[in-house]
Amino acid sequence: MSKTSKLLVVMVCSGSMIATASGGEDAEEAASQAAGKRAFDAANARDWQEVFFDDGTGEWTNKWFLDGESGAVSTGPEGMQLTGGPQFKNDAHQVVLWTRESFKGNLKIEYDYTRLDAETRWVNILYIQATGSGTGPYAEDIAEWNELRRIPAMKMYFDHMNVVHLSYAAFGNVGGVGAAYIRGRRYLPDTGRGLRGTEYVPDYFPPESLFEPGVPHRPAPQLHPLGAV
Repeated sequence: MSKTSKLLVVMVCSGSMIATASGGEDAEEAASQAAGKRAFDAANARDWQEVFFDDGTGEWTNKWFLDGESGAVSTGPEGMQLTGGPQFKNDAHQVVLWTRESFKGNLKIEYDYTRLDAETRWVNILYIQATGSGTGPYAEDIAEWNELRRIPAMKMYFDHMNVVHLSYAAFGNVGGVGAAYIRGRRYLPDTGRGLRGTEYVPDYFPPESLFEPGVPHRPAPQLHPLGAV
């Protein structure tokens, strides 16, 4: 999968934020979603301080580093392009781009996204506040074990990182019409459970037109409360 990110802005805010999840019967679910939206709107409106900005047009290695030998990053007037390898089900052809800078506290992340492919399999993922599990070679500072992620197999991340995962412009491995989804996860490293039990609920199954190739999008700001990872 490929993406262009015209800019990435990370902001921090002091104090606490409230996270809510929806679920249950229809009326209960609607009430929970309404409460969640109110909490989101209140957090989004707070006094955020910008701590990181990149318009995606300059030398990308100054602010970013890459997992994946087959991945490529380029920048230009239209922003930053991130491209994985072409082979399906080849871990070596996956790619992950990290900020060099680390962040603490409540985070708000905003960016522009344009899908450049027409694939109906696999996923784009946003990882938030990743730290290593701290067990064995998987130090809390993930930069200390970059070499272990030269082939960025997904299990390397969900088995050994504390991180929030947001899938979007995402598809199952079979593909086809109606396969798109948006999903949140909270990894549980060192448990031997893999991805089992990591899902936030509910999943969202958007219309096919939500992430059409070549159409710029501004995903809703990602708000990540202090202490969630």
